[in-house]
Amino acid sequence: MRKLQKKFKELERYKRETLENHKKKLVEHDDRVQSLEVNHNELRTNNARDHQEMTVAIHKAETIGARNGEQCTAIWSELRKLGADISRVRDCGLSPDLLG
Repeated sequence: MRKLQKKFKELERYKRETLENHKKKLVEHDDRVQSLEVNHNELRTNNARDHQEMTVAIHKAETIGARNGEQCTAIWSELRKLGADISRVRDCGLSPDLLG
């Protein structure tokens, strides 16, 4: 009978230790999952912010590019006009230095 009681106590101790170990593992698992969820949320927030910043930068670059294109067009137009003025001055037999 004593052997049976001893085995029963050992079994109870084993169950208690196993339950404690499982509880510890559960807490560790929950901590890891929570940490991953926080990291995932932070990653999504950072990704959304980076996307917004990139969209603004692209729009800014497009605006600058369009402005540069307009300036180039205006410069070429002015150069053509000046070239025509120089041609007219030469046709009159005058020196183009007079335009300066």
